[in-house]
Amino acid sequence: MINEYAHFEPNAEITFTGASGPSRFEVTYRTEETAEGTRLSCHMRMEQKGLFALGDRVVAEGLRRDFAANLRNLKALLETRAE
Repeated sequence: MINEYAHFEPNAEITFTGASGPSRFEVTYRTEETAEGTRLSCHMRMEQKGLFALGDRVVAEGLRRDFAANLRNLKALLETRAE
C-alpha cells in the first residue's frame, strides 16, 4: 500500500491518498470548533476497479461501521485524558 499526504492545514484538516492493488482512496479528517469543544469529521472516497467494484456496497458499509467505531473510541480516549 502506498500513502501520500495530499493536504495539511494545522489544527484544521489533513487529507491523504492511497492505492493498494485495484483500490484507490482519499481520506480527509477535519476539525471544527463548536460550543461544546471540537468536532472531528472524516470523509473517505474509494474507487475499486474490475471485479472488486462488485463488492463496493459491502466494503462501504464495513468501512462506515469501522470508521464510526474508531471515532467513538478516539472520542472516549480523548475525553478520558481531558478529565
